[in-house]
Order: sequence, then C-alpha cells, then structure tokens
Amino acid sequence: MKYFAYGSNMLLERLRERVPSAIIHKKAKLHGYTLTWCKTGKDGSGKCSIVNTSKEQDYVWGVLYEIDSAEKINLDRIEGLGYGYDETIIQLEFNKEIIKAVTYIATNINPCLKPYRWYKDFVIQGARQNKLSKNYIALLKTAECISDPDKKRLQNNRNILNKS
Repeated sequence: MKYFAYGSNMLLERLRERVPSAIIHKKAKLHGYTLTWCKTGKDGSGKCSIVNTSKEQDYVWGVLYEIDSAEKINLDRIEGLGYGYDETIIQLEFNKEIIKAVTYIATNINPCLKPYRWYKDFVIQGARQNKLSKNYIALLKTAECISDPDKKRLQNNRNILNKS
C-alpha cells in the first residue's frame, strides 16, 4: 500500500521502528493543505497534522512510502487511528503524476500545544533525508518547540535520531 508521511514518519529509521517493511517510494507534494503541530500526542506535546484549506497555493511536502498491507494494522495502532487520527485517501503530485495514498489527519487538536524538540528534529531530519526544499525545511525550523521532561523518552528518541 502507499502511505504519505508528512511528520516524524518522514524519517525512514523512525518509520521502520514501527513498520519494518517501509520503503521510500518518492517525495511528494500535497496541494490544498497546510502543516500544523497541534495534534494532541499521548505524551501531551504537539504532533504534526495537516489541515485542508482547499487552496491550490497551500501545500505540504512529505514522503510517499510503500508498506506491506499486512503491517497497516501496526501503522494504524501507532498513529492512533480512531483515537487521535483518522485515515483519509489523498491525491499527491509528483513530477506532474497524480498518486493516491493513505495518510492520517488529527482529530484531537489543541492549537496551544508545541512539539518536543526531539519530535521537531525527527520531522526536520526526515525532510533533509528526503531532500525536501531548503525553503520548506526552513519553514519547519520556525516551529516553536519545548523540552521533554521525560529523560528516558528523550534518550530513546535521540538514539533513533542518531541512527539516521
């Protein structure tokens, strides 16, 4: 199956911790959406989501993955399908080609939330790994973030970042 990742799952090492069959297909642009950092995470911090603006000039860059359909249940669980994200089918553009894929959009939103620094680093490192534009990466860097008070969680996530 095709899966469009626009947040921390853009980083291959992060996604493979969750879905081992993930293979990067290509980077892709989703028109008519903007990126937010206001999905309420289980840890109380902000996670990425996308918002449909229906404006052609708005867009979100991300990574299109091929995933074994048998592992979709793992992705649904990790993404909190039905408990924080809903699944939707979107149409992406890549080199003027239109591709349909599954992605997740937050249902549990708090615009006051900020991401933990390590989470923001996953998103930025995934963008770099997949050679998204310098302008888009610069935009990602502008997101305000906070420190994670849970040292064990912080270290676990830093270890994954260090592998990439």
